[in-house]
Order: sequence, then structure tokens, then C-alpha cells
Amino acid sequence: MHLKQKYGNTALVAGASEGLGAAFSTYLAAQGMDVVLVARRKEPLEKLAAGLQNKYSIKATYITADLADAKATEEIQKALGGKEINLLVY
Repeated sequence: MHLKQKYGNTALVAGASEGLGAAFSTYLAAQGMDVVLVARRKEPLEKLAAGLQNKYSIKATYITADLADAKATEEIQKALGGKEINLLVY
């Protein structure tokens, strides 16, 4: 069973700019899930989002936020604009 069928359409991946976060993002996109990428650095997020959209024909968006900041949760919720998140990778 594909993860999209089990969990839903959209996953949010924290720490997505490199390492395991980028690997999880790639895996989820390959499963057909749209991804919301969150990390502090904008450039790697832009590059990863564009690559995932091109390779897997999914929707990849990104949010730059520092999760160590107490206001990060509010910033992320505002940026999501009510978009439903079905799977969280943190």
C-alpha cells in the first residue's frame, strides 16, 4: 500500500533542506504525496521543491522557519493557510 493511500495527500517534513529530511521528502514525493518542506535555509528548499515537482509531478511547497523559535509554529500555520496536513515528519 502506498503511503498516500494510507495517510492522505499531503506530508509536512521538518528539517527538509538536507540529510534525512530531504531523503524523507524524496521518498514521500515518490509515493505520490504532495510535500510541504520546512527548514531555515531558503535556497536548498527551493531547489528540492523544484526537483521533486519536476521528477514526481507532485506539488511541493516550502516554508522557511526556524523550529527553535517559539513563534515558528504560528508562522507555519499562517503560511499553510488552512491546508490540511495528513502526515508529519519531524
